[in-house]
Amino acid sequence: MFYEINKIKTNRIYKIGISILCIITLLVCYATYRSYTHTPSIDSDVSYKGMIAIKKKKEAYSPIIGELTTDKLNKAYNIYKKNGGGFNGEFVADMNCPGIISLLEDAYGNFNTPSDKLTKKNVDDFYKMRNVVVSQYLKENNIDVGEATEINKMINNIQIPFKYNYNTQWRDIWKSCNVVYLYLVIFILILSSLMFSVEAESGMYNILINIKNKNKNKISRNKIKGIYYTVSKFYIFVFLVISLFMIFISGIDGWNSPIQIRYLFSVYNFTFLKAMFVYFLLGWISLLSIASIGSFIYFLFNRSIISIIISIIVVYSPLVLQKLNPLGFFGKIMKVAPINGLNMISTLKYPGLYKLGGIYVSNINMIIILGIITILFVYITTPIFFKNSLRKIG
Repeated sequence: MFYEINKIKTNRIYKIGISILCIITLLVCYATYRSYTHTPSIDSDVSYKGMIAIKKKKEAYSPIIGELTTDKLNKAYNIYKKNGGGFNGEFVADMNCPGIISLLEDAYGNFNTPSDKLTKKNVDDFYKMRNVVVSQYLKENNIDVGEATEINKMINNIQIPFKYNYNTQWRDIWKSCNVVYLYLVIFILILSSLMFSVEAESGMYNILINIKNKNKNKISRNKIKGIYYTVSKFYIFVFLVISLFMIFISGIDGWNSPIQIRYLFSVYNFTFLKAMFVYFLLGWISLLSIASIGSFIYFLFNRSIISIIISIIVVYSPLVLQKLNPLGFFGKIMKVAPINGLNMISTLKYPGLYKLGGIYVSNINMIIILGIITILFVYITTPIFFKNSLRKIG
């Protein structure tokens, strides 16, 4: 395996790709750090940035840490109303009760469109509104009764009142990782093609054609294992650097809070910490399956540039196609494409379920299941495709 990896390590594309990966990772961390700002009042000329902004924001959270009761919700709402509602009311309320008005706007708006202005007498029914809004959304998208019932059950299994705390760093980890992964996907597709084309491009394929099938099988397996090893190494590097950096500057506050304090309509019963572990597994399997797809496409065309271009189109196209009919059959098929497993925020927000043998499976589980099937299929069949590829080249 390592011998096959060493074949491409000296390639200029490999070296440049790693350099760009490191630079993008560091730039994303720096940009996220600089994005932390805190303004003490609406008419203030002072704006804190970086670590000071994080400290000030945490201080604002301190009075409402703990159970998010209706009393706390109404306290934030009353501040909002007292200051005229709209932008001004939301700004002042956010200084005293960060993030709560945003949750109320979600609860009293539509699934994809928060309320522009709250006009309720009180917000005592806040927790009930989750079911109301989600049920309306499912009805508008013609979701069958069985799936809608299961989705509402999942929502009802989430414990209330929510545990509330500062949680910005978790969202920023997911956003930052997703930005870097979008580049990493292209790099991985190039490596997948490079790993299997290195002999052809160096004129060594004639030697491979004439060796025994047993050795060909071993070489092909070592190549695909080399791809999986390299992908895993880069993935872990990016995930750890970004996660540890965000936790270092922001701490682990909110680790035991439910993700619903940020994504109110999510059907997943996750705390932020559990969601991090799920994201690690989801992203890892998604990238391995993307590498598998890139390898498979190379076997079909046996031309590096063409294979890379087609692979990029195949891998990224679901992001566009799924928007045509998000909860319809075609949209749901596109939602299980591995590229979706790299965007944790979008995945957490998606309510669709899939029926397998009478059991409803979440979007996250479907991406993982299909990803593992893709990885195993390509790994098992690689020797066959590799030998066919050599014959085509010859």
